[in-house]
Amino acid sequence: MKTRSLIVAALVALSSSFAVAQDAAISAELAQQVQQAAAAGNVQAVAQLAQQNPAAAATIAKAAAQANPSVAATVAAAVAVAVPTAAPQVAAAVAVAAPSQAAVVAAAVTSAVVQSSATPAQAAQTVAAVAAAVVQAAPASAGVVTAAVQSAAGTAGGGVAQAVATATNQSVAAVQQAATQASAQGQAAASQGSAAAASAPQAPASSVAAVSTPPANTPPSIPPVDPTANVSPSR
Repeated sequence: MKTRSLIVAALVALSSSFAVAQDAAISAELAQQVQQAAAAGNVQAVAQLAQQNPAAAATIAKAAAQANPSVAATVAAAVAVAVPTAAPQVAAAVAVAAPSQAAVVAAAVTSAVVQSSATPAQAAQTVAAVAAAVVQAAPASAGVVTAAVQSAAGTAGGGVAQAVATATNQSVAAVQQAATQASAQGQAAASQGSAAAASAPQAPASSVAAVSTPPANTPPSIPPVDPTANVSPSR
């Protein structure tokens, strides 16, 4: 239990820096590409741009949500899958861009994380960090965000209350009480978020690999055989 608390505290500290400093600078050209893709509802293109610029994933997701709030949760889920190490930053950034959707965004990213994580432990750690980051980004929605993340996370949500408590300097009991009071809203947000995550397209991994991977079924190049090789000269 002590080890778990230390891990959660470390994750909260990490997510705190993410929530505060989440806007990496992007070029005007990239910003325009993101805005155009989001305005057209092309979430896959937004995710691919984030995948190609992982250090700016949160900024890209935020810009997309600002350009088209109707796809905010779907963008958050898609970018979180495209750049999994940035999931907490992405969730917080999109929650800032669309504060009225903070719980749905948190649930969408949570659902995406649970579905895409390699292990249950990895999912639980990331989910805790996502909850803490979003609560810091949208403190007025802390109760419903906590409830939504717990609902969307299922068994991976065991550390959520502790993470939120540490992030907000409250007791776990107080956090859980607020989440319980907002359980109906949280479950509704979790349902919407899970649906957004399920509909989120993934950035094609082949687009990156194709640069260095040779085409399949391509025979190796064989040099021509010299008919005079290994033939002794006539005496």
